[in-house]
Amino acid sequence: MVLKPNLTEVQRTFSGALVLPEIVPYVTVILGNNTGSVCTGSLIALDLVLTLARCLYDGFHQWEFSDSLTVLSGVSTLTNLTAQASVQKRYVSSISLHPNFQVTAADPSFGYNDIAILMVNEPFKETDSVKPTPVGDIDWTVSSDVKCKMAGFGAVNPLSFSPEDDHLKLHEVVATRRCDCQQSLINHFGHRVDRWICLRPEGNPGPCVGSAGAGLVCDGKLLALNVGIIPFSDLTQCIFRHTPMVSCESKYSLAIFLDLCPYLPWIHFNYREISAGPINCSKSNGLYPSLTAIVFVASLLRAYTATASRVYI
Repeated sequence: MVLKPNLTEVQRTFSGALVLPEIVPYVTVILGNNTGSVCTGSLIALDLVLTLARCLYDGFHQWEFSDSLTVLSGVSTLTNLTAQASVQKRYVSSISLHPNFQVTAADPSFGYNDIAILMVNEPFKETDSVKPTPVGDIDWTVSSDVKCKMAGFGAVNPLSFSPEDDHLKLHEVVATRRCDCQQSLINHFGHRVDRWICLRPEGNPGPCVGSAGAGLVCDGKLLALNVGIIPFSDLTQCIFRHTPMVSCESKYSLAIFLDLCPYLPWIHFNYREISAGPINCSKSNGLYPSLTAIVFVASLLRAYTATASRVYI
């Protein structure tokens, strides 16, 4: 059930439409009790949540562990949780970080191996508002635009706090395998870019601060995770814009998603109930990045503080 459209008077609409959890029952909220962080996750089994490994970090150090994380499902808004009958609360019993994920000055792993699976202490009870989503078991090889959706608790306006930041929002988006300024991105980030999925920048909706880890669902399957936003000052000439602020309101900002296909064998190895995906998912992509700009972009999701008490990742 869509409650109402929620539009902002900025260059792009990042707030989406306010929805109830039964529209996207796989969406979870991950609360980091040590850092006060909030991330979005996707329920891929009743006891498994898929999200970004970076959600457990603050800077170059891991601050969140299984005993400091809380996972909520069936959430409409992060305020007045006790008044929402659909909300279920679980604690994390174990964490599986991708073995090649690292956060160092040499390689912050932006858009590369940035994946974590949280096992909760007790399976969620399946209801209309709480259901797992299948993980895409097909290789995204299409170069054409694909209509998808993503949902999370991202900010309405990146420059100011809004009470609606706490509400679950749905974005109808257009995604593509080949990002705009693909060669420029490869020059900065290496061929990890070949496995990125981008949102078309001319479209209005998209993620903003607070949407890290949100799943990109296409044709009913979870295919990618939101890892960040890369700002450009000129997309026609592919010129990066170095700014300390998250510029998700700009039509020149690219929303970046990490394709899950290459990681399906690792997920399946740890959790057999999840499909291993097609053989070509596990092929090497020649990931040899130039790391000049990665530290800058990886910090974008931490740069925004606003007036809210929690930290947006």
